Amino acid sequence: MQRRHDMIPSQAMGRSVHLWRYGHWGLPGVVFPSAAGMAHEWDAHGMVEALSDLILGGKIKLYCLESNVAEAWTRRDNPPDWRIQRHMAYERFIVEDLANYIRRDCHQPEIRFATTGCSL
Repeated sequence: MQRRHDMIPSQAMGRSVHLWRYGHWGLPGVVFPSAAGMAHEWDAHGMVEALSDLILGGKIKLYCLESNVAEAWTRRDNPPDWRIQRHMAYERFIVEDLANYIRRDCHQPEIRFATTGCSL
């Protein structure tokens, strides 16, 4: 199975964001980790293996990214308006940077993709 770790640069986040890609072809699926989860969470907990037939068969291609929940939602030492701004930066990363990365990676500028996750 093709596996690749990338650091996706994001002007909105002010840093690069960890992303693991699994598969070579298929419907792209963005995987959000649990609240404080890391980009490799689905692999570490067996979800990539559980979906390996679909991934190897070119039915799906997973894009597992890191979360910013710990920074935006559970970090109580910063004021609420700062935390909301960090959440909005993450949203911009998803809509702008990540969506464009997936479309370039799939060589389809208009491709749609699914999303999944077990938390926020």
